[in-house]
Parts: sequence; structure tokens; C-alpha cells
Amino acid sequence: KEWTIGITNPFDTDKFVKTFSLKREAVTTSGNYEKFTELNGKRYSHIINPITGYPETGLVSVTVFGPSAEMANGFSTSLIVLGKDAGLQLINKYPAYSCLMITDKGKVF
Repeated sequence: KEWTIGITNPFDTDKFVKTFSLKREAVTTSGNYEKFTELNGKRYSHIINPITGYPETGLVSVTVFGPSAEMANGFSTSLIVLGKDAGLQLINKYPAYSCLMITDKGKVF
């Protein structure tokens, strides 16, 4: 059976950026638009870069598709921390997986 899933628009969570039909494939999303805190008018994500100790920046949502939900989940969080360029370099090493990235400027890759 095919499943249709929608990727939430992080800037308008009542809408989808894109929809996909999936069959026998896992999908996970990591993002900063649902779990965050605000301090002095600035939003801080719950996803922390282990190198800097600060919340990630640049990407607001990463969705990963692939055969394993466990791997896809690890990739989605890792890619959001790595950022667009390094994240795409990593995911491209695993041809069974693909991703959709949304930047903090609203661009979709």
C-alpha cells in the first residue's frame, strides 16, 4: 500500500512544502520549528551542535527518506547540524537515502 505524506512548512505549519507517495520506505524529519525556546526575542533550537555547544543554524527542517527508519532518523538530525553543504556531501555517500532540506531563508533543496 502507498502512503502519502506531507512535509510541513516550518514557516506556516498549517501547510505542506511538498507531498510524497511512499511504499516500503521510511521517512523522518528533524527541525527547529516545534521544539525551541525564546530568549530576548531570539529563538533557540533543541538541536545542539556538539562542536560549538550552541543550537544549529542555517537549516530549519531536514527530511530523510530511506530503507531504515533508524538510519533516516540519525541522518535527519546529523544533516541539520552539519548544514546544507556538508549535509548533502554526507547523504550523497548513501545512495539508498535522499533528503529534503529547508533553509532558514525558506529555500528548499
